[in-house]
Amino acid sequence: MSVIDELGLPPLPEPLPRPIIDNHTHLASTHGYSGLPVAEALELAASVGVTRVIEVGCDVADARFAVDLAGRDPRVRAAVAIHPNDAARLVASAGEAALEEALAVIEGLVPSEVVVAVGETGLDYFRTRDAAGQAVQEMSFRRHIEWAKRHGRTLMIHDRDAHADILRVLDDAGVPERVVMHCFSGDVDFARQCVERGFWLSYPGVVTFGSAGSLREALAVTPRDRILIETDAPYLTPKPCRGRRMRRTCCRTPHGSSPQSSASTSVSSATSSSPTRLPPMGSGATMPDLGLLDPNSVRRIAAELDLRPTKQRGQNFVVDPNTVRRIVTLSEVTADDVVLEIGPGLGSLTLGLLELGARVVAVEIDERLAGRLMRTVRERLGDDAAERLAVVAEDALTVDELPWAPTALVANLPYNVSVPVLLRMLELFPTWENGLVMVQLEVADRLAAKPGSKVYGVPSAKTAWYAETARVGTVPPKVFWPVPNVDSGLVRITRRPAPASSASREETFRVIDAAFAQRRKMLRAALAGITGSAAASSEIIGRAGIDPQLRGEMLDVTAFAAIAEQLAAETA
Repeated sequence: MSVIDELGLPPLPEPLPRPIIDNHTHLASTHGYSGLPVAEALELAASVGVTRVIEVGCDVADARFAVDLAGRDPRVRAAVAIHPNDAARLVASAGEAALEEALAVIEGLVPSEVVVAVGETGLDYFRTRDAAGQAVQEMSFRRHIEWAKRHGRTLMIHDRDAHADILRVLDDAGVPERVVMHCFSGDVDFARQCVERGFWLSYPGVVTFGSAGSLREALAVTPRDRILIETDAPYLTPKPCRGRRMRRTCCRTPHGSSPQSSASTSVSSATSSSPTRLPPMGSGATMPDLGLLDPNSVRRIAAELDLRPTKQRGQNFVVDPNTVRRIVTLSEVTADDVVLEIGPGLGSLTLGLLELGARVVAVEIDERLAGRLMRTVRERLGDDAAERLAVVAEDALTVDELPWAPTALVANLPYNVSVPVLLRMLELFPTWENGLVMVQLEVADRLAAKPGSKVYGVPSAKTAWYAETARVGTVPPKVFWPVPNVDSGLVRITRRPAPASSASREETFRVIDAAFAQRRKMLRAALAGITGSAAASSEIIGRAGIDPQLRGEMLDVTAFAAIAEQLAAETA
């Protein structure tokens, strides 16, 4: 008789098509509940494709167990914390000194190389309902947040009936680079708020319960690259094993095409179509190096290439994964898109776009960076992602052909050539309809400016020939390496038809250049250089239905096209 039969455990499921990580489990508790030895639990899990686990210790004893086990078994990494309910109970039963002693132990464990996450920590207003206990939880939560940020660990959050306060505390204390919402229990609105902040949402077996309709709705709106799966063994066993203690090998997870179908979809089908990897969780040496680049990864690759970023090429690399996720979310790119990326650099944004499932054409002028990019993608996302990447080692100001026709543009444009590059991409590759670019904040304001604005000028008017623009965000200098001296801005671009005019783009742009070459002059004087005289300018501008005494900053691109049309007729 097998150990499964002896202990009355559910039968093993079919092996998964690819290995996955159970990002939240309690091996210490599993043995106590089921009698299954820890070593056998790990072997059984590995036999069906759950090859690595994160052992979560939520009190001093279990945290020490997790660190010890992770130190002995390379398949295991540890997460350590004082559970929010335990924090409240400790103070209520033994006083504040007891909690401080427990927190000191956890703080001492966090720097260990086998600890990849701080958690589960957070707020639980379901079991701790008194104000004093909730205040203790918040104090403890803030301490754990600080440790996660200080040591570069993922923050693993327990949240029960405390959604608003979870976000309030995080926004106030500062969000660590990586946040996982363990056993996500919110609704659609809360899921969207978490995703906007770049969090991962980890779904357990609860989502298979018949009463969990709102949770399945939240799952349906969570982007696939933000979804994690967890057993939370031995708790929260999903259907069809509900009512029996969970183990890592009894993991059926929701990830269907709709809330109605998701309850019966197994891990096997989920992992065959979407990422289920754990986000990179810190310094654990034997865990896979997956996902987006962090500051350490960026500096390591740069050192390998002997790369010294230059101002000449506008090289400032994004080192913050949350910023990358924010850019990808704001871009509204989907897995169906072919994204044109200019200046991928070390690959921070490239990885974010590929993780979403899109194809990417990356144009990079630096041969060292272009040569390293494919390897970076293979190392961090695997062969499937690498097959969706095409690297073009050319200058964006001279490239005139791409291997795939782009449907979107998303780029951290080099500061020194951002406007010429953007205008060239708009002109040469008309297949892309939507885009999001990150540029120097001053340039972002100019690109998005409307007539009458003090910063409205040549970039504003020329970009408007092709598209609508809007500034949708600001990015601080601290998320870059090296750190620039200015903020950056995010500009959304939505292509539209050119103005209805017989004037060509070149003719219209000539008028725009002349109008802003002498910005403080009225149009009749500013255009005299291309019309022959101020009098001729007044005549031509008047025929276009425009007041010759206006300045260029008051005209939209349609008005410039109307002047260009009259000028062309005059010289024909």
